[in-house]
Amino acid sequence: MLFSGLLLLGAKPLYAAHIIGGEITYKCLGFTRNDPNSNSRRYLFTLKIYRDCLAPGSNFDSTPGNFPASVTLYRSSQTNRPMVHYLPAPKVTKIQPDPGNACVDVPQNVCVEQGVFELELDLPIIPESYILSYQRCCRNNTITNIVNPERSGATYTIELTAEAQSSCNNSPVFRFFPPIALCVGAPFTIDHSGADTEGDSLVYELCPSLLGGGENGLLPHSANGVAPDPDLPPPYAPVTYQAPPFSSSQPLGPTAAFRVDPATGIMTGAPQQLGQFVVGVCMSEYRNGRLLSRVIRDFQFNLTRCERNVVADIQEDSLRANGQFLVQSCGATTVTLINQSVKRELIQDFRWEFDVQGAKLTSTQWDGMLAFPAPGVYAGRLLLNPGTLCADTADVEVRILPPVTADFTIAGDTCSAQPFQFVNRTDTGGQPVKSYSWNFGDGSPQVSASDPSYQYAKAGTWTVKLNVSTADGCTGQTEKPLNVYPLPASLSIQAKSGVWIPRR
Repeated sequence: MLFSGLLLLGAKPLYAAHIIGGEITYKCLGFTRNDPNSNSRRYLFTLKIYRDCLAPGSNFDSTPGNFPASVTLYRSSQTNRPMVHYLPAPKVTKIQPDPGNACVDVPQNVCVEQGVFELELDLPIIPESYILSYQRCCRNNTITNIVNPERSGATYTIELTAEAQSSCNNSPVFRFFPPIALCVGAPFTIDHSGADTEGDSLVYELCPSLLGGGENGLLPHSANGVAPDPDLPPPYAPVTYQAPPFSSSQPLGPTAAFRVDPATGIMTGAPQQLGQFVVGVCMSEYRNGRLLSRVIRDFQFNLTRCERNVVADIQEDSLRANGQFLVQSCGATTVTLINQSVKRELIQDFRWEFDVQGAKLTSTQWDGMLAFPAPGVYAGRLLLNPGTLCADTADVEVRILPPVTADFTIAGDTCSAQPFQFVNRTDTGGQPVKSYSWNFGDGSPQVSASDPSYQYAKAGTWTVKLNVSTADGCTGQTEKPLNVYPLPASLSIQAKSGVWIPRR
């Protein structure tokens, strides 16, 4: 299971160990009762909560068997006068996995739901801020980057400033869901940008997630309870990161290259560590250089192992421990490298390149045909979709060895019933020989000596074959015909009826 929960107290699920993130936004609906003289605005506040639907723990608040979901409204100068508002059951939808990389598949054991709570309020226009907050304990105890995650709840809050009230401002909203899971070892790009009705300037940054709620399950609605009611007033303390190596600006660690572009909200990174990580993203809204609102998204990123859809692979003679592909050619300096990469439909760009005498030898064929200048060892690579999220590389070494030219001579009298001497004249180009194999063509067993001698048992024309193998795996073959017609050992002639008859 990708996520894990906390223990439950009593018969009622008090710990919301399933909650993995949330955010609050607002929309100004105009004057109360559409009356400009009311000096009051009507607002629609939207609270989005994200939960792990596989982990043990309760469902969303305001669902059967769980606490009522409540938010608390404060005036910035009157934090001792909370106004609690209870929310109806949320609209729940399941979020589809999006690792920010089309070339990886997220494991099947990932399930996240979004619960959307809505609240409409009429608020007098005042020369100070309103603060709306929701607090809940606790986070998953398996979180990697913060201290005591099982004791660290969350606060989701938003400030409605005096200037925002006077202008009937709408807070910006994130346009897309946060990613459910990220894949270790795979770079990602996620559009974390927002939309703003008034077209105000939006600035994005990584920021601390906020603490909220406590561990008191016996008094769950107390100030240190698992579901404070009322929620506590600001200021809110940030979570404590496991430092080093983690911080609010490096929530996945310094090796993840994790960042958010402040102007576009594009989130990028290349995570290297498995685990669960609390991440905070702030989206600030400015008008004429003045801050109007800030939306804080608190979310848990889950770093898991994914199956890559684009994998660089070639047909090799051997594979080294470091993953390098070894291809060997015996004699031929033009080598065709067979591309076995997958998935072909996701591979838009491919290129072979080798370092040859200070220059690049390249091919843009799927199966790369490359003409190397001479025998030697050449390092290169197969590049797939370079510069994209679907990129992968195969490191290749091509070894071109000298040719094996098998040859031999035969010493002996073809007219004599004596052994023949076979003299090996093979040229391996300096490669050590691993084995010889002689086939004398008459059905006799093969011989492995370098320079064998052999006597044929009967006359005939035989094809002698020599096969040579080197220690590097190169081979050479040759064959030659041999006529064997020995004369009789003695010859006598008798005269009879004028006919010469040889006598044995």
